[in-house]
Formats: sequence, structure tokens, C-alpha cells
Amino acid sequence: MQREAGVKRRALIPLRTIAFWALVGLVTAITMVAVGCSGGQETGSTSVPTAPPEKPAVETGRKFLALLAAGQYDQMWEMLAAASRDRWGEESAFEGFLGRKFGGAELSFSAGEVAAQISWWNVETGALYEEAMTVALRLKIDEAEAQEFSLTPLVLVKEDGRWRVAGEGPAGRRAPPLPLPPASLGTLAVPILAYHHVRQEWPEDYQERTMTVTSAAFAQELAYLQDSGYHTVTLSELANALFYGLPLPEKAVVLTFDDGYEDAFTEAFPLLQQYGFIGTFALPTGLIGGQGYLTWEQSKAMSEAGMEFVSHSVNHIDLGGVPAEEAAVEVRDSKAILEARLGQPMQVLVYPYGEPFAHGSPEQQRAVVELLRQEGYMLAVTNPLPGEWPNITQRGDLPYELRRVVVSGGMSLSRFAARLEGNDVR
Repeated sequence: MQREAGVKRRALIPLRTIAFWALVGLVTAITMVAVGCSGGQETGSTSVPTAPPEKPAVETGRKFLALLAAGQYDQMWEMLAAASRDRWGEESAFEGFLGRKFGGAELSFSAGEVAAQISWWNVETGALYEEAMTVALRLKIDEAEAQEFSLTPLVLVKEDGRWRVAGEGPAGRRAPPLPLPPASLGTLAVPILAYHHVRQEWPEDYQERTMTVTSAAFAQELAYLQDSGYHTVTLSELANALFYGLPLPEKAVVLTFDDGYEDAFTEAFPLLQQYGFIGTFALPTGLIGGQGYLTWEQSKAMSEAGMEFVSHSVNHIDLGGVPAEEAAVEVRDSKAILEARLGQPMQVLVYPYGEPFAHGSPEQQRAVVELLRQEGYMLAVTNPLPGEWPNITQRGDLPYELRRVVVSGGMSLSRFAARLEGNDVR
């Protein structure tokens, strides 16, 4: 197969992206505004470096964002890199998603720092580009600042002698949901599997054994998923699918790993990469760096390799079992720490112990959900309710109560396969 100019295909661990900042005295804002219902557009002035290749790249990014603000999604499609178009599949899928997510909103963008990348690996498509530029963004929706999008830069790449968009920023599949009422509230059958430890050997302690899947068993489960045609997606993609109809691959599945144990890096991560899968890792930020837990350096490397990270509070506490002020600190600080450490927006929380939905009262549940809304979370994931059959149905009208299917130690492959489909066998 002929390879696109400037593009290589990459399989496993990506080269760490090495960025150097554009040598400018000051990079001022690029502003694009869609003006209300009139369909008009006002584009602010731009001050960018005049030396190539920064100016042509930034102009490409500027046009892409202006088209998004104007709702001209068909022209945005033409600006995507080839691998990004392949990832979306159909132009109608791309345009329909953007229309449901952004249609009707008044958008304005500004861009600041421009960074030239010596090489850039697209974690979603597997394409490695030899020349790329990233542009930091800020987004306003109906004049309100949408802070989450400050961590979703636009990425421009050189392909066939032209600058194209490979990282779609706010238009991407993993981009944060908008802080607005969703356009649609779907219901999807997507199993969210819950893991804790992945270890070479089973521990002697009974409780630890129930929380531990051996590396050999985990490899078997991943092989089964691959052979059965499953495709891993992130919780961010699931949110966009539930809220805005983002098309998910056939037989989508989410693999979550709780508590930030060190074996997430030493055992689970290499096996996920071996099979070409993505994992979602729920971190209690106060435990990271401690004995037996991930370090921030390991977490950052995994994030850069395409793994998703979400909040699991600071100290792994029952959010419904502590005073409201303490719960607020737990979810607020966890979100802020993860965003600062990993440079990714955090809008998803995995409830420690599945609480308050496992044993908490309805009042506790309502209080925690309202807290999450106030602190900028759009999605939360719990565990199966006591006595509940494996539940793979995810409801957009209950975004703070998504259900998981627990994968426990010693589970047979036949039971694993049954649980994927919302069944169970002994």
C-alpha cells in the first residue's frame, strides 16, 4: 500500500513528543466568532510568526475553527488528514456529530501558544507524522468560557505538501461534552468492564485474589475480545455517543482499571498495547506515587500513549458517607490535579466503592450527583448494584449512574464472554 507523504504507521509505544515553543515575542489571540442566528461571522485579527511553517499551519487551523463556528462541517471534512477521515469512516458521521453537538450554539475561539512538534503520533489513528504544529485553544459557548477545551489543542500536520488537521481539538471524538443540555440522550448497549489488579501470580489473601486477574488470564480475555470483533472506546467517546450520537465502532467495550496500582503500568498497559486496545484508568490522586501505586511519570507516559485517565477522588473515599464539604474537596481537587499533571480535561468520575449507588440512600445519591454537576463532571460510573444481573445498558438520561461489569479473579472465559453480553454463567 502506498504511504501518505510525511506519515508513518506506528504500532506500540509512541516516541515521546518533544515540543519546542515557537520563537515569538508574543503570540496573540486568534478569534473566530459565530454571530447568533444571523449566520454572520466576525473574525478577529491575528498576530502569528511570519516565518514558515508556522504561519501557513496557523492559518489552516484558523480556517478550520472558523468553519466550525459557522457550521460549515462539510468544508471541515475536506481539511482533515487522510488517517483522520478514515477514523471517522463516513463524512456524514462527522458532519452529523458536529451538528448535534455544536449546532445552535454561538461559538467563539481564541488560540494562544503555537508549538512545533519534531514528530507527533495520533493516538486515535496510529499515524506518526514527521512534521506537526499544535495550537492551544480557548472556547466560549454563548459568551461563557468552556474551560475544558483549553486542554484539547488543535494539531496540524504536513501531508502531501499541505497542512491538514489531524487532531480536531473541540471537534474530536474524545473532546469534552459541552456544558449545555445534550442535544440527544441515547441508550446504548456498551459493556464497561471493571478491573483492579493485573498480576503475574495470584496473591494469598482472599480479598486480594477476588480483585486480581492474572496476566495470563487478562491476555486470554484480550485475545477473546480481539477474536470476537470487539473495539475499545474511552468513556469520553461514550459520553459523546450518548449525548450527541457519536458513532461508535461495532461491539464497543470500555475497559476500566481502578485505584492506580503499579501493575496497571507493568502488566495491564503492555498487554493492552500488544492487542491494540485502550484502557481507562481511574486514579485516586492522593495515592499516586505511594508504595505499590503508579507514579505520575508512569501515568503521563500511559496518557501520551493513548490511555484515558479519569477521577477516582483524592483519597478513595465513599463520597456519600462524608460531609458535603469534604466530598466537594475530593472531587474538585482530584479534577484539578489530574488536569494539571496529565494535561487532559477531566469530566468523568468512577465512584470509589461504587458509592453512594451501592448502599447509599436516595438523598445521598442526589446530593453527590448535584455536586458532580456543579464541579464540571459530565459522566460518572458505578459498580453493579447488590444482586444486579450484569448490566451493559448505558443511558444518556442517567449519565451519573453508568453501570459496570466486574471482572474478578478466577473467572472462567465462558463467564467473561457471557458477562460481555449482559448474561452470567457459573
